[in-house]
Amino acid sequence: MLVNRDTQRLARHLGWLLADFKSLPRFMQAETCRALNRFVRRKRPLPPEIAQLAPFNLSDAPLQWGDLQAGDILFTRPNPAIIPGFLWAMHYSHVGIYVRPGVVMEANVDKGVRLRPLERWRNSHAHMGFARVKPQFLSQVPNLETAMDEAADNWTKNRIKYNLAMWNEAGTSYGKSYCSELIWMVYGELGLDLRDDPQSEIYVQWVQATFGDWAARVIAEPAIAPDELALSSKLEFYSVGKTR
Repeated sequence: MLVNRDTQRLARHLGWLLADFKSLPRFMQAETCRALNRFVRRKRPLPPEIAQLAPFNLSDAPLQWGDLQAGDILFTRPNPAIIPGFLWAMHYSHVGIYVRPGVVMEANVDKGVRLRPLERWRNSHAHMGFARVKPQFLSQVPNLETAMDEAADNWTKNRIKYNLAMWNEAGTSYGKSYCSELIWMVYGELGLDLRDDPQSEIYVQWVQATFGDWAARVIAEPAIAPDELALSSKLEFYSVGKTR
């Protein structure tokens, strides 16, 4: 009972802190994020083998907004002039999946799993990257367009809420999903595990080097982060930089 009361008290305090943070003006939220990033990152300089890692193995072929196909994965991170980066992001902090012409499915804290117009992504002033599953890994999917349509219908009709509990093993918070967990589960339902890849372990190593063993065990290992998807060798990754 005592442990339960302590957990409830901690949850209430975290809720109050989050409410206080959300009530701040945007520039103060950005400054808070900068301060937190500086505080944590200053404590643990990255080992050279992690600090010097190339971001991704990029394709030489260009991929522009008009070239997107059903199943393509969109990665984004905030403009560093506004927000220096999400605390747990090595490169990318948010991800969505292109499900049909002009429509992206994503999971956001405020609305849960939802469909958004592609133009909202294109006009976000963010840094973007596109990825496409390599054809050899989708040989068992007869029609990806139909599969993405069905996935969008299945995930959005039930008003799936956002999953804040990233410390739970990915895929176990039934009825809830965060952004990269959603994309991982969509492809998992098609028989493809995008995290089952040695390249994705780079992210776990980065979290361990940046924040310590506790963060690797509590956050990186159970969760499936956007960077873990982006690092998968099962994807062909196309970087496009700023959206505007």
